[in-house]
Amino acid sequence: MSSIPVRRLIQRCPCCKGDGYLELFSCSECKKVFAICELVFTQFTDPLDIKMDKVYDGDPKKCENCGAVNKLQIANDYELAACGLKDSDYE
Repeated sequence: MSSIPVRRLIQRCPCCKGDGYLELFSCSECKKVFAICELVFTQFTDPLDIKMDKVYDGDPKKCENCGAVNKLQIANDYELAACGLKDSDYE
């Protein structure tokens, strides 16, 4: 059984001055894709527009899009493409 590798944006995290990578996750309920800092777990609501004013400051276990709790999973390639990310945006 193979597992999905965690994809991360080429762009580094602005909240920790570029020290952290932004890992890509999705909500298993609504398929919304998020970028989450691997170091401090800052959650960016739009992986296409990483800015400090686009940070989700609610419950990190709750999807800011649909409200589902404990449903974040590693984003797959189909979800990344559906949200507008290109292969060159992540590794």
